[in-house]
Amino acid sequence: MRRCKIFARRSFWKSKAARTKANFEIILKAAREYVSESLMDRPAGTRVHGYEPDYYSDAAFYCGTLGREYGYSPERVMALPFKCLFQLVNEIKQYHIPKDKLVQINPLSSAVVNNYLVNANANRKN
Repeated sequence: MRRCKIFARRSFWKSKAARTKANFEIILKAAREYVSESLMDRPAGTRVHGYEPDYYSDAAFYCGTLGREYGYSPERVMALPFKCLFQLVNEIKQYHIPKDKLVQINPLSSAVVNNYLVNANANRKN
């Protein structure tokens, strides 16, 4: 009888570990999707070879830019979600770029929209 109890305990812990791993994988997948979606509209980086030192952090850049343009306090900027922060910075860039040099294509989100439209049209034909 003792062996049965020990075996039952082992199987309980194994199944609990499996459930924990499954929950972790679900949370990890959701977090990756959220971060990927949040960073979709981030401003494009420069493609420069070599080393360029940063004299201030990204947080200082966003606080300075949004403070200068909109009068936001650093606390308000730090409380903004990434999606909103990137959209505001994109709007500021668009406002300050001359109209003849303005490009309104975001390659990351354009690819997502293109895939969605291709799938929607394929499903519509069926």
